[in-house]
Amino acid sequence: MYPCKHAMTPAAAELLADLEAAEWFRSAGTKTGLSDERALFLANWPDAFEACRAASWEEICRVTGQLLFQRVAEVNPEEAAEWQDAVAEMFPHTADLVPRKAVKILREFTPTPVFVSTLSWTVQHALLEAEFLGRETPGWYGNLAAWIVDGHFPCGWSGAWPRGGRLIVL
Repeated sequence: MYPCKHAMTPAAAELLADLEAAEWFRSAGTKTGLSDERALFLANWPDAFEACRAASWEEICRVTGQLLFQRVAEVNPEEAAEWQDAVAEMFPHTADLVPRKAVKILREFTPTPVFVSTLSWTVQHALLEAEFLGRETPGWYGNLAAWIVDGHFPCGWSGAWPRGGRLIVL
């Protein structure tokens, strides 16, 4: 049976606590500990809003969501059958957390609605990834969540995906 059912796994609860404790966007526009040549850093919020609106980023998010589900199905087909229940159980956490953590950006700028949906999608899928697969070896969404915890906004991809390009972050 699917692992959440009223109580998150320790891995998902730990990620939620890390996201809750972090000061989101504190490092936006600056290079930090996660910085390397695989990331393309943006300098301002308008560019980040534009990056997350790109059709290529939307497609990458859609595909990586499907790949996450496929990975869960490979690891445990019985749990994969409970995917929609897990999405429904994780959604209130995401719906509560994202607006609270993004309130400063929402007040100071006029982000596109895609900003909130991109951030929500990322957090929701990071929690699902942790719930079903743990955090020992983070996947795509665990790595994106690490950027958020580090104070950045992962918002796009530059170049050929998945290899040959770079993650766009503010």
